Amino acid sequence: MTENKKNSALEWVWVETTEHLNTLVDKWMQSNWLAFDTEFMRTDTFYPKVGLIQVSDQNGCYLIDPLAIEDLSSLAQLIAAPSPLKVLHSMSEDVEVFRCALGVSPGSIFDTQIAGAILGMGHAIGYQSLVNIEMGILLDKEETRSDWLQRPLTTRQQEYAARDVWYLAKIYPKLIERLTHQNLYDAVLEESAQFVKQSDSGDEELERYYLKFRGAWRYNIPKQRILQVLASWRERNAREHNVPRGQILTDAAILCIADRQPQNIHVLRQIKDISPRIMNRFGDTIMSLISGVAVQHAPGAHWERIPRPLSGRALDLYRELKEFCVKIAEKEGIAPELLARKKLLEQVAAMAMQPGPLKYPESFCEWRLKVLGSGFEKLIIDFRSKYESNNLLNL
Repeated sequence: MTENKKNSALEWVWVETTEHLNTLVDKWMQSNWLAFDTEFMRTDTFYPKVGLIQVSDQNGCYLIDPLAIEDLSSLAQLIAAPSPLKVLHSMSEDVEVFRCALGVSPGSIFDTQIAGAILGMGHAIGYQSLVNIEMGILLDKEETRSDWLQRPLTTRQQEYAARDVWYLAKIYPKLIERLTHQNLYDAVLEESAQFVKQSDSGDEELERYYLKFRGAWRYNIPKQRILQVLASWRERNAREHNVPRGQILTDAAILCIADRQPQNIHVLRQIKDISPRIMNRFGDTIMSLISGVAVQHAPGAHWERIPRPLSGRALDLYRELKEFCVKIAEKEGIAPELLARKKLLEQVAAMAMQPGPLKYPESFCEWRLKVLGSGFEKLIIDFRSKYESNNLLNL
């Protein structure tokens, strides 16, 4: 059943059957690009509960009801295909929705928030601000936190959802024109694709989740191993039972357990960040995990130390690289926070301290090197040569 709704000049089509969706997907597969948005709920779950998927093909808006449609496989094929290009704004949550609801990641993607940063609109420009800048319209965001799992959705909710994806389709060509003029269109594609690739790591990241606790670099190897085991166990449980991580074990509790290395359940109970409910449910399991670490003679195959903050020559190089990048960012009109991401520059500085040919982390992306030019690499080479001959590089 197709239902067309109209408010002023904005129209949208409600899609609630597999047959209707398949017909639209057949048409959309011939498009060069499509604008997408999603609405979901995530208050007491690990995974988002998708309530709506919006599409604009430049001619109209379509509101796809994933709660009513029995078979979404054609939509999954569309999302996963390399063409058409999927245009989204601040894609991280939308990409997660696609994975949860459809089991796929976008085969190609263009994030208008990244485009805004590359065009000097700020590091993380919100959608409302982007529409205001590009269209001169101030969007009403009152329905953002409304219940997207209720049925029927109100006309106001549907209008809100359609309007968001409609303006996204209007803004994309404007951004393309300016990016192409500045030879930066491919930079948005590369940066967007790199984000999807990093977020696609899935189970591989379970054993590496503990590396997010960067402040625990001071912990010795046994403590870091406990941190790794507890963080991985929590991640698996949160995903398996679809609950927020904090309902299993908070970050503060994991850090405290790893630091104190309790030898028995009584000591574990004294840790204030573990509630009685969590103790009753997981206390024995936590002690078993700790004991398992204690009997191992060496870290596991996927273990690595949490990197310590840069110091010495590496820190000196990082500061020089950052200063250089900020100057280039200002010159090129790119948000410095994007061009000179702290974590990336730290990785570059740390890798430059290693002997052998100069290498860059994959996530640094070719577009950065092109924007930064030969001066960036020359800075690193000159820095290295200043200390290498006297074996002072790692001081």
